[in-house]
Amino acid sequence: MSHPLLPEVLLLLLIFVLAALDAWLWPRRQGRGFAHAGFLGLLLPLTAALAMWGTRAASGLPWLAIDSYYETWRVLLLTIGVLVAALDAGRRSESDDGAETTLLLIAVGGGLLVVAARHLVLVYAGLEITGLALLARSVRQGQLPLPPLSRWLIAHALGSAMLLVGVAILATGGDGVAFDGLRHLVPASSTSSGAILLLIGVCLRAGCVPFHGWLAPLARRPGHELTHVLALGVLPAVAVLARLVADPLVAFETLRPMLIILGLLSVTVGNLLGLVQRDLRRLLAFALMIHVGYSLMAIGSLSGSEAHLLHIVVAALALVGLAAATEFRAEQITAAGLAARRPVLAAAVCVCLLALAGVPPLLGYAARTRLLTDLATFDEGVFLLACVNVAVTAWVFVAASGRVLFAPRAPQPAPPARPERTAVLVLAAGMLVLMGLWPAPLVDLMAACDILP
Repeated sequence: MSHPLLPEVLLLLLIFVLAALDAWLWPRRQGRGFAHAGFLGLLLPLTAALAMWGTRAASGLPWLAIDSYYETWRVLLLTIGVLVAALDAGRRSESDDGAETTLLLIAVGGGLLVVAARHLVLVYAGLEITGLALLARSVRQGQLPLPPLSRWLIAHALGSAMLLVGVAILATGGDGVAFDGLRHLVPASSTSSGAILLLIGVCLRAGCVPFHGWLAPLARRPGHELTHVLALGVLPAVAVLARLVADPLVAFETLRPMLIILGLLSVTVGNLLGLVQRDLRRLLAFALMIHVGYSLMAIGSLSGSEAHLLHIVVAALALVGLAAATEFRAEQITAAGLAARRPVLAAAVCVCLLALAGVPPLLGYAARTRLLTDLATFDEGVFLLACVNVAVTAWVFVAASGRVLFAPRAPQPAPPARPERTAVLVLAAGMLVLMGLWPAPLVDLMAACDILP
C-alpha cells in the first residue's frame, strides 16, 4: 500500500533535483529543457495522487489533514501545475529559465500545504510560500510594469499582516492556534475581531471584492503568467476559508454571513466589469472573481463541498485553457475573429467560455445547478440575487464566445501557436465537455469529500 504522502514526497524530490541541476548547469545556454522536465516530472506525483484519490489514507501527522477533501484539492493543484508547465514549455526557447520551473513547483507545494494544514502557522506558511514563489517568478521575468507589481506587493504585505495579527489575537484567547485548540474558543469581542482579521487576510489572497484591486492590473501579464497567479495564488485561499468556517471557527456565526456578502459582491462586481470588457486577458481576472464569489456563497451557506469544488474546477480548467488562447496575438488580446483563421482553436475557446457561463451540457452547468439548489433551501433573498447574477454571468461569457465566432477577422494574422499551447487549450476544453456530459462520477466523488477530517 502506498504511503499517503507519496505525491508530496515525489514533488519535493523533483524540486530538489531541478534546483540542483539549475545550480550545476549555471551559466548555460537557455532552452526549454527545464520546462519540459518540470512537465514530465509533475506527471509522477499527479499519477500517484489520482491512484490514491478516494482512499482516505491517514497521514499520521497531527497538523496535516490528508482527508478526502485534501485529496481532491491535491489532484486539482497538481493538474494545474502540469498544464501550466506545458504552457511554459510552449514559450520561446530563449525565455526559459530553470529557476522559473523550480518556482512553479514550489508554488504548487505551497498550495498543497495550505489545503492540508490544520494549524494556523502552517496555513500562513503555505500562503507565504505560494505568494513569494509567484512574486519571485514574476520579478525574474521582468515583464510586469511597476504599478501592478507594487499593488500586488502591497496586497500581499497587507494580507500577511492581517493574518499574523489575527493569529496572534486568536492565540491569546484559547489553547493555541492548532485547529483542535481553536474549537474551544468562545466568541467574544477580542476573539471575534481576530477571526474577522484572519478572514480578511485570507480574502485578500483570494482576490474577492472589495479586496480585488491587485487582480485586474496583473492582466497585463502574458496569459500563462496570469494563470500562475490566478490558479495557484488565489484558489488555495478558497480551501482555507472552507476549512476555517466548517471546522475550527464554526462557533463564530458572523463569519458565514460575511462570506455570503463578499461572495455576492464579488459576483456582482465581476459581472458588471465583465459586461464592458473586450480583452480576453482581463476577462480571465473577472472570471476568477466571479467563480470565487460563487464558491464563497456556497461555503457561507454551508452547502455540500461539491457546490464550491465544482466552481473551482470549472474556473481552473477554463482559465488555464484561455491562458493558452491569449498567446495567439501579440498586442491587444481579444480573440476576435479567431474562428475565421483557426476554427478548431476557436471552438475550444468557446467551450471554455461557455463552461464559465454555465451553459449545458458543460461542467459549469452542473456547478450552477448544485449551488442554486442549495441556496434555494438556505435563504430566498440570497437565492434570488444568485439567480440574477447567474443570468448575467451567462450573458457575459456567451457574448464573449459570440465575439470569438462572429467578430470581423483581425487586421493582422496571428502568429503560429506552439503545439504545447494548442494541446493545453484543447485538453482543457475536452475535460470540461467530458465532465459536463457525465458529471455524476465527479459530483459523487466531491459530495463524499468531508471538510471535517
